[in-house]
Amino acid sequence: MSAGYQPVPFPDPSHPVEYTADGRPIAPWAGRANLVKTRLKQAIVVTVAVQAVIWLVFAAELFNPSLVDRYALHPRDLGAWYTMFTSPWLHLSLTHIMGNASVAIACTMLIGLGGYRVFIESTAVIVVASGILGFVLLRNPAAGLSGVIYGWIFYLVVRGFYNKSWSQIVVGVGLALTHLGLVFGFLPQPGVSWDGHLWGAVAGVVAAAVIRSDDPHPSALPGTTVPPALPGASR
Repeated sequence: MSAGYQPVPFPDPSHPVEYTADGRPIAPWAGRANLVKTRLKQAIVVTVAVQAVIWLVFAAELFNPSLVDRYALHPRDLGAWYTMFTSPWLHLSLTHIMGNASVAIACTMLIGLGGYRVFIESTAVIVVASGILGFVLLRNPAAGLSGVIYGWIFYLVVRGFYNKSWSQIVVGVGLALTHLGLVFGFLPQPGVSWDGHLWGAVAGVVAAAVIRSDDPHPSALPGTTVPPALPGASR
């Protein structure tokens, strides 16, 4: 073997190596740390975004109270079909929005840790499904994020069973145990859209069943690429 010859290290398939954009191998623990930081940042971003939307809308309501009447859900009113999608972002009082905002922080952080795509897809399914069900089946006009919150919670509880992921099951069950009081939201009460909560929960189960982007298996790390194959080599 000549002094200038250097063998090309082929990666061991049982211990895959992650690479930076310029082809340098990186330690697995460094890649995992980068992934955790990225996902935490994404969770914070979506949480702040949701809080900003509901509080800005609430501020607009204070200046123009007619917004509630116009954009709250009007069941079976075909002329107000769009209220299926606008009603979750409205709130009727400071107490109303504070109660929903606090629970929403926990839900959006937990779902946001799965990444932007998981949060956007799950929230879109929950908003659309609960909005349609509420528009068709609710008895009275309604507004507030609580239906979506019930959807988020049931999505978190159920997704682990669909994904066969014990870690997701533990997170979902833990969240459910810390919010047992929400069970009373399913009971008929004056001034509470209990059936809206019910359809939100159903929408969360639907989201857990249909979304595949929340698969728990590790994927390629952000900012990394697989180096090009050598001539004549196969992958």
